[in-house]
Amino acid sequence: MSDLDPYTAKRKVSESMTQQQAKPYFFPSNIRWLIKSMVSPRAMNASDITPQEQQILKQAFTNSLNRVRGMPQQRKHEIQSAITSLEQLPKDMETVGLDGVSAPAHEHVALLKGLLSRSLQYPDYPQMRVEADGIDKTPILENLTDPSYSMATTIGRGSYVTDQLGNTHIKDTYNFPGKDDKTSLLSKIANAMIDRRFSMGVPEAFAAHYSRNMPVDVQITHGASGGW
Repeated sequence: MSDLDPYTAKRKVSESMTQQQAKPYFFPSNIRWLIKSMVSPRAMNASDITPQEQQILKQAFTNSLNRVRGMPQQRKHEIQSAITSLEQLPKDMETVGLDGVSAPAHEHVALLKGLLSRSLQYPDYPQMRVEADGIDKTPILENLTDPSYSMATTIGRGSYVTDQLGNTHIKDTYNFPGKDDKTSLLSKIANAMIDRRFSMGVPEAFAAHYSRNMPVDVQITHGASGGW
């Protein structure tokens, strides 16, 4: 229940409707946000994604809730036991995880912890193919029209919160691993391509080198006292 007076609540509803309305864009968010982070970074919200991408976030949110609430206790114990065993191994040691895929131990740990987390994880995105270290490494251009791939590569592992009006928001910080790495751009490209295809390694290297962090607050549902 909101503690706001009627006037303030009405004003905040109006602001929400204006600021959190998804808009149509020609290019997907993963491309537009990358450019924005390098040229003129700012806080990003629902007006910076398409209606199709907003629907994907809603479904990912629902999938996340169902994953956590519907997971049998035995499965939770199995995952936690696997995490405990993997954490005793050298983090870069290649090993086979519960999914039967071989990858460094620390990547399996991250994926398994994600399965127990009350936040968006890559498997929560509809029809998203997931590998031990994250999403499928299919080249970006092959997924240009896929809103699920766009959101997974833009927001990825975001948290969800409910504001005082009952609206659900996805919150995150748009950033790239290796941002604090002081090595040269060429070194970043070489390192990024060790385990990724050329079309994924180069964009990631440029992003890690030139992009700046952007706060993310995307409203995906509305409560009884608020909306778009």
